[in-house]
Amino acid sequence: MKKIEQAQQFLQKNESLFRCPICYHSFYLNSYSLICKNNHQFDLSKKGTLYFLNHQVKTEYSKKNVNSKRKFD
Repeated sequence: MKKIEQAQQFLQKNESLFRCPICYHSFYLNSYSLICKNNHQFDLSKKGTLYFLNHQVKTEYSKKNVNSKRKFD
């Protein structure tokens, strides 16, 4: 079973433990996403992780670094 599927099963069993970090309403599970009644949506990553961030995180990687790595691989 893939990690995203394991995470989905976990969320199905524990859906009531989560609240929207923006409006504090409960979530419902829709495929690989948690969605609140105000349509705030948080998606599972392919690795099965769920991020409740509402802003982009600065990273040490630039597009140039990523493209260089892709060429190397």
